[in-house]
Amino acid sequence: MLPSCRVLRLACFEKPLHLPIGAVVTRIGQEIAPGVKVVFARPIPSIVTTHTEVTYVDRYDMVVEELKSNVLVKLRYRNYTEYLVYPKQVWSEVSYRYIEPLSEGKVPKEPGLLLYGPPGTGKTSMIELLANTLGLYTVDVTPDKVLSKYVGESERHLVELLSKAECNEPSIVKMDDAEWLVKSREFTMVGEATMVSLSLLNILLYRIPLWKRMGKRILAVVATNISPSKIDPALLRSGRLGKPVFVPLPDFEGIYTMMQVKGLTKVLGHERCEELARKLCNLGVNMADVVRYIGDYLAGKEPRLEAVKGRGYIRPVPQAVTEVNLKPLTEYIPPTVLTNPRTRIGLIGPTEIAEPLIVTYLAQIGRTSVLLTDERLFDEAVTTAETCRATLIVDCSVVRSDVVKIIHSNCSAPVIYLAPRGDVPCLPIDVKVLTHRLGKCDLIKLVLSYYNVQYSEAEVKRLAMCSDDELLRALRSIRYMPCIPTEVRKLAMYMR
Repeated sequence: MLPSCRVLRLACFEKPLHLPIGAVVTRIGQEIAPGVKVVFARPIPSIVTTHTEVTYVDRYDMVVEELKSNVLVKLRYRNYTEYLVYPKQVWSEVSYRYIEPLSEGKVPKEPGLLLYGPPGTGKTSMIELLANTLGLYTVDVTPDKVLSKYVGESERHLVELLSKAECNEPSIVKMDDAEWLVKSREFTMVGEATMVSLSLLNILLYRIPLWKRMGKRILAVVATNISPSKIDPALLRSGRLGKPVFVPLPDFEGIYTMMQVKGLTKVLGHERCEELARKLCNLGVNMADVVRYIGDYLAGKEPRLEAVKGRGYIRPVPQAVTEVNLKPLTEYIPPTVLTNPRTRIGLIGPTEIAEPLIVTYLAQIGRTSVLLTDERLFDEAVTTAETCRATLIVDCSVVRSDVVKIIHSNCSAPVIYLAPRGDVPCLPIDVKVLTHRLGKCDLIKLVLSYYNVQYSEAEVKRLAMCSDDELLRALRSIRYMPCIPTEVRKLAMYMR
């Protein structure tokens, strides 16, 4: 005689009219009724009775499509499809450490997961994907559910929430925007608030590793916009949150793929969408902004592309300059060298020319890049380059020497320094040598295209007739002049 099923969690496209009374639950993933799948049951095997506690979650089919640098995740519900794009490394880590073991009924590799990165990059969507795909019972840990003005109440509320997750495993403890809870003790306030923060933190430090020791299928997920360096280091140990997973800003491929699956390429055409994706990538927008722009275009609007509050770095995508051949540069910077994470190269010369030269060269040989122009979030830029297997370009004219030294010692991605100082250990390459190999006309076209200045062949030839010093002054001035991509500029103005 099979026992009665106490708890049953079902995933369905549409809630059934009647409970499956009398059905026998034999395994997770069982189709207990047409379109109704078992995601959790206790005990197994068992019989569904009128006393069974039944809950429902939305069901969808997940399809993962591999791209060149990213993965496209399709979540197919009954009446619509949701799309998410993540870098391959991010998806592989989350899938291996959490999705695969939990879907097989096992304990995750780590009881906790820390997702960090810029706002709007899909951290919250990743948490929801984990909960819905695996049918996990969700417990939200938020300030309004935990914090109290009464002594001891905050700690009691947190313990109750964690106990709720333990009673309903497999479950996920969701801590979104959790800076208030996981910030390092050295960054907390003084006074009574400090004591409460320490007490809450100590509860997490004790309960999270306990789940793994007891074989509990419970996952604590923390999503935050702050750097792991500001999170209490005790939480980042293996057996708690473990190795943090960085979710970066989208690259050109990710943005263009989202335009394709949303149907924007059918409305605007492939060429215009490619140009739009390039501009959005150079603005440093997040995926949430990309989806908003796509929605505006699909609604028949012409939204203005606004510069976002910069994070001090971008993932630059230059215009394709097909008539300029940069193969001669491979003699000085071989593509194979740029796959070595210890590569350190310094381009000696004006950054206004070195930047478009190296960014366009990297694009032509199929390498993505991260351009650092502000040291505020340099660690985030470094992590982006490491996560996306990109080349980090550092503008040494605006980044302090001590930051450059930290990057040199700790970055596990190839680094190219623009206008490096004498104390930066690197292989120096004179920009003049590279430009001479290109020729004046090709150099002019490359720089003008990079800074979105339209030109004619006649204007290029006129500039090429200038002396080297005059040409250098003209090209350097373009970076600092107002640049509207749709405006045809008269290059003579730069020669006055």
